[in-house]
Amino acid sequence: MPPPVAKTIRDLLYWEYAKLIAGSAVGDRKNYGFIMYTFNNLRKGNLKPSTILRENQTLVM
Repeated sequence: MPPPVAKTIRDLLYWEYAKLIAGSAVGDRKNYGFIMYTFNNLRKGNLKPSTILRENQTLVM
């Protein structure tokens, strides 16, 4: 069941993406605080999925 904060399909995608980021960044896909922080930044447009992917690529290379 989707969380109450996900009211649109876009919100649901951002929520799932935030969970993936949490798993990668802090090693815990259930870290609610980090997920909400990332989710809210994605919703507000302060953070874009492509920006995160670029940052991750520079860390790996």
